Amino acid sequence: MKTMNGFTLIEVLVALTVVAILAVGLSGAGQQVISQQEKLEQKTIAHWIAMNKWTSLQAELNWPDLGERTEQVEMAKQDWTVNTKVEVSQQEHFRLVHISVGKKSGEKFSSASGLTGLLGEPLGTP
Repeated sequence: MKTMNGFTLIEVLVALTVVAILAVGLSGAGQQVISQQEKLEQKTIAHWIAMNKWTSLQAELNWPDLGERTEQVEMAKQDWTVNTKVEVSQQEHFRLVHISVGKKSGEKFSSASGLTGLLGEPLGTP
């Protein structure tokens, strides 16, 4: 009798099944990595915007007015909403500032990053 070299149909089907299962698993993991990377990118950009807002408040010659204000900013070809809330602090020469940056869809605001800190009285203030 002649011996045949090669794989049987069942062996090939089992190998294809294993490869298909691995491909599905890797595809799901790849999607998760992409999703996490997008979230991290959004948080990073939002944090940069918050830091820019904080720096501009520090550079102003006068204290910002008490209260809340909302403004739209464009960064990385995306539109962002910046909410700034300025309050009186317990410290005499400081104001408490909350900066929240995110995206607005309809009426719902989704914060991606924020900063809270004490803003010192500007040097030129009497």
